[in-house]
Formats: sequence, structure tokens, C-alpha cells
Amino acid sequence: MNAKRNFGMAAPSARSMAWLLLAALAFAGCAEDDETTGADSAAAGSGGTTDTAGSGGAEASATEPSTGGIEVAGDWSSEWGDESIDDASWAGSAVVSFDNDANEAITQTPEDDMYNPGKFNKIVWTEPGDDGFYYCTVDYGLDSADDAEASAMTADDSDPANDGCGGFSWTKLAPK
Repeated sequence: MNAKRNFGMAAPSARSMAWLLLAALAFAGCAEDDETTGADSAAAGSGGTTDTAGSGGAEASATEPSTGGIEVAGDWSSEWGDESIDDASWAGSAVVSFDNDANEAITQTPEDDMYNPGKFNKIVWTEPGDDGFYYCTVDYGLDSADDAEASAMTADDSDPANDGCGGFSWTKLAPK
């Protein structure tokens, strides 16, 4: 069963400065030698989808993702502020592709991004639950979606509240 979905490069909306700073801080030490990721440990239990029809405009709640869409869709809160995720965008960056089985997404920053305009990023997340989930931007500022997908950068999800994302904690997103 293939859960991967790809999207064209739609013009993304502006991203909040707090998310940009968080992504930059999270990446500062992502080149860990650890071969585990949140995606690796969560892949065994994630129910992926083969839907390729798009989100159909329906928004899912934070704890009940839409059928066939990115499993972490919803409106979320973190210590850095609020974030919205859907099949087409993750906190202001365009979602290029996602894979619910691997718990990863490839995003592209807006062309007017202050630090990495039009660049590509790889995000991994833990399996979502009733209290939310954690995510880590394991690689960013890459020249193509293919580079982001092929990135060997990893994160350790054994203690996401305290460490494992480039020397920092992962970002916790809780339902709004």
C-alpha cells in the first residue's frame, strides 16, 4: 500500500517568523549519526492511504485526520505559536509530498522566505495521538524536492520532549 502523495508547486503563503526561527534552531545539529527517526519507529503502526484525489476542501480535526490526507492535518498549538497543516501546506510552506507510512513530509518554503527562499525541507513526525504529536525538521534549505527526499539526516524519537532533533527537543503540537 503506497501512502505517498505528490503535489505541484503552488504559491505558498507567508510563514510566521517564529516557525522560521524554530526550524533554523532545530536544524543546527541535525547531522546526528543515529540512524533512527520518528518516521522509522512509527511506520509500523501508521495506517497509510492510497488516495490521490486531494483533500476535497474538507478540513480534519486535529485528532481525526481526513481519509486519504496527511495524518497530521489540523490546527495545532505549540510553545512557539499556532500552526495549521493540511495536504497542501505546513505552517506556511507548501507540502510537496507526504508519506503517512514513513511519517515524513517534504515542504518548500515561500519564495519570499527570509532565510531559504524557495528551498526544500524534510520533516518527520511521531505517530499522532489524542494529545497531539511531535515533529522535527531534519533537513532544510535543499535545492530540490528530490534532494530533500533523499536526505540521510535523521532524528531520534526516543525522548522527543527533551532531545533528538539536532540537539534540541522536537516541536510538540497539541490540538487547539
